[in-house]
Amino acid sequence: MRRVLVAAMAGFMSLLVMNATLGGVIREYQTLERRGLQTRGWVTGKDPDQHESVHYAFRAGGGVYEGVGRAGFGNPRFHRLSIGDSVLLTYLPEDPGVSQLGDIHQLAGEEAGQFQGARIVAALAIFVIAFRSQGRRSRSVADAGGTPA
Repeated sequence: MRRVLVAAMAGFMSLLVMNATLGGVIREYQTLERRGLQTRGWVTGKDPDQHESVHYAFRAGGGVYEGVGRAGFGNPRFHRLSIGDSVLLTYLPEDPGVSQLGDIHQLAGEEAGQFQGARIVAALAIFVIAFRSQGRRSRSVADAGGTPA
């Protein structure tokens, strides 16, 4: 029973961490969907070793802002982008330092789906661990000639 409780607590903590980290990203996307402005920026760099990150810059409110994002989502794929290419992005007019590369509606839809999928997989993993732990305990008690508690 102790193993089941430990597994359930570990799984619950994993869900909390996942909600805290990914939930913040989803909230940012939702804010950008509601209040963001779309504009064009330009590619300033590419990093194939960091999940094919695309570095970009754009002008807003009299300043130049920079960000790092992923290709696609209304922009060409990573390998088709070159430094200086024009890219679509969304930023918050009241805080242009908050921006995302690509069409925010496409990006938010994909991220929300992945987030929900990760939560379901984590919940199933907790169930399987708990079920298997309980099954082992029942078998070991039965093998010893006792009754499960």
